[in-house]
Amino acid sequence: MPQQRAHVRRRIFGVPMKPDKVGEAVGVSMPISCGERCGCSSVSHMVRFMWNILSSLVAAVVGLLAASYFVDGFSINAFDGFIIAVVIFVAAQAILSPFIFKVAVKYAKALQGGVALVSTFVALLLTTLITDGLTIDGVTAWLLGTLIVWLASALAGWILLSFILKERVGGKD
Repeated sequence: MPQQRAHVRRRIFGVPMKPDKVGEAVGVSMPISCGERCGCSSVSHMVRFMWNILSSLVAAVVGLLAASYFVDGFSINAFDGFIIAVVIFVAAQAILSPFIFKVAVKYAKALQGGVALVSTFVALLLTTLITDGLTIDGVTAWLLGTLIVWLASALAGWILLSFILKERVGGKD
């Protein structure tokens, strides 16, 4: 009689995982439902996730538009190219930020505060390489553009988040 394996919980990117019946044979794990962890519905987490995506997109739009307005050499080429550039920028930012943070923690603790600036710069670099919707010419445009995109998107995200939280907790005026 074969011995049954206990459901071993693992962590992948900090999310508790357990094998499901289909993936158990091949070692694939599925996330534990929220009800097992915190008692809330997974719908509320999905809504929060969608608000995070929406606020990231809006913050990126604000940051890129601010940089294109204030910085010579930082230009948005076309509307459809701009939309693609925003999506690529947000995706690159979301993927690169945790990686750059881990590298900074491991190799350069003094640079932890600049992780957002570095990830913004790398996301801008990838966006300009992948799409024609965004063009950055010159060292000054790269430096000021990175700073303005980071600052404007951080402020827009903070303001948007505070607005959402105010509406969510019933602080409507």
